[in-house]
Amino acid sequence: MEKKQGQEQFRYVKNATTGITLIALTITIILLLILAGVVINLTIGENGILNYAKEAKVKTEEEVAREKLELVLLDLQAKKYTDTTYNETTYIDTAIRENGMAVNGDVVFVDGWQFQLDRSVPKIGISLGRGELEEQIQIVMTSEMSTNYEKATIYIEISYEKEITSIILNGEEITIPEKQNEKYLIEKEVTDNGTYSVIAKDAEEKYNVESIMITDITEDMNIYNVEDMIAFRDKVNSGRTFKGKTVQLMNDIELNKNKYTIAEDGTLTFDNTATQWTPIGEYQLSQAHYFYGTFEGNNHSVKGVFIDDETKHYQGLFGINYGTIKNLAIEEGTIVSGPRTGAIAGGNYGTIDNAVNKIDLEAKTETSSGNSVIGGITGFTSGGIIKNSTNYGNVIGTASQVGGICGIIENLKEDMTNCANLCKQIKAGARSTDGMSLVGGIVGYGGGNITQSYNIADVIGNGSNVGGIAGSSFQIVMKCYNTGTVQSLGINSSKNNNVGGISGYAANTISECYNLGNVTGTTRQVGGIVGSNASSTVLIKQEIRNCYNIGNIGKGVYYGGIVGGGEGASNCYYLNGKASSGVGGSTSSNGTDTGATAKTETQLKGLTATLGREFTSDSSNINNGYPILKWQVEE
Repeated sequence: MEKKQGQEQFRYVKNATTGITLIALTITIILLLILAGVVINLTIGENGILNYAKEAKVKTEEEVAREKLELVLLDLQAKKYTDTTYNETTYIDTAIRENGMAVNGDVVFVDGWQFQLDRSVPKIGISLGRGELEEQIQIVMTSEMSTNYEKATIYIEISYEKEITSIILNGEEITIPEKQNEKYLIEKEVTDNGTYSVIAKDAEEKYNVESIMITDITEDMNIYNVEDMIAFRDKVNSGRTFKGKTVQLMNDIELNKNKYTIAEDGTLTFDNTATQWTPIGEYQLSQAHYFYGTFEGNNHSVKGVFIDDETKHYQGLFGINYGTIKNLAIEEGTIVSGPRTGAIAGGNYGTIDNAVNKIDLEAKTETSSGNSVIGGITGFTSGGIIKNSTNYGNVIGTASQVGGICGIIENLKEDMTNCANLCKQIKAGARSTDGMSLVGGIVGYGGGNITQSYNIADVIGNGSNVGGIAGSSFQIVMKCYNTGTVQSLGINSSKNNNVGGISGYAANTISECYNLGNVTGTTRQVGGIVGSNASSTVLIKQEIRNCYNIGNIGKGVYYGGIVGGGEGASNCYYLNGKASSGVGGSTSSNGTDTGATAKTETQLKGLTATLGREFTSDSSNINNGYPILKWQVEE
């Protein structure tokens, strides 16, 4: 009995072991099947090795075909500029066929692959793959330019009875819109010129392709000759702002070549075949188009600018500028026009930097308020910048607001700095309403800070407010000097000349300035630095400080070696004998030397340290030994 029980127990244990072995085997088989499935999937699945290998093979085949075509097109690109028989259609088609490829329109077939051709370069536009061309897929492309020609909108209309599964524009996958009246409608904004191609495909890889050429978007431009300059002007005047673009002058340009003569005395005469210049950004009441880009002159010059029309406003190489004009010179020309005139630009709301003018200008008519608004570089700069600019041309205005550099500056983004007027004469008439000339060697009306600038021209006004640097200055004038004679030939409605070596009328600080020129007037308020010095206010601390004058002061009521009439000065000096007092006064002819002291020549030449840190001694004798400003000798 015990033996049987043991045997039964033994058989029970053996059967249990056999069960475990069967379970393990089953699991093993399952695992092997799973692993086999993984291997199979990795091998032949959608992301399998074989599929990747197949895709790589296909990709390689496409790249090989593409490379074959690119080699042909690269050779054609070179021949386009060297072979005078080059033709965009026949030449390209012939070259492609000679290399064993087929071409149909703008589609090239290479070893079963299809590529769209951009004939203008020539180059491959886009790859069309290996699909079958389906003309039932109808594509219509149109475009519309923005009013400023900075961008274009491409309109795409696709018609097809089946569903479109892929739309690609120049390699970019486009989200497929819902059909509207059995059509797919797409709008795409672009900012570059070129060929834009659309491929539309269905689920069976059947496709059609259509292209459109965009050519009118404004691009960077190089100007090599007169024709290029005229083309650039016409583009701006037709609405192209060139905003964000750069236009470069690559050579000196001569307008009206062989149509003018220059006499020994420098007088320039245009003959009757000369063409008058229409400004770039011509002012028009009904539809004005202005320049907003960067005009890089590359230190080249434009010669032969001829304007002779006193009815025209905003005259110059540019009419009105909102962009940046730099490193440019104007030579051998003449401008006779109406108000708001300058050789570089009639009006400037942008930046003018390192500009040079060498032609004479005259404004023969005036604005409704009686102003000429004319300057050697620009008629006015408002809300912009002008710096590092020089004028050699005489400037004449029949009315007021006339300057060697600008007629008016106001609301400047930066100080007007490093400007020089080196012509012979700046001359202005006067406003009929108040008798003001507002004429200066640098600016006529100064509504912005002026620094490190100088004038050597004679400055003459037929009315009041005449100055070697500014006719009237309502902002700071500092570190400036004048060597030209300054003269007021008339008076304002208050019977004042307001004529000064630096500023005729000052309503803000004048500091670290000097005058070497003679200053004369017909009646009163004539000063070596300032003619009429306004009173200080709570908002403006108005003062004349650290200045000197060695010029003669024409005698009259209220004349002084530093200030003609008004508030006094501090730490200012004038050459003994040039005036009877430093400050003329405002209520009588009896002046005062308070803050404005007479010095002998020797004493004045030794005042470098006293005048302050902006001055230095004249070691090079460029100022006959009198103190000079440090910036005059700094590199």
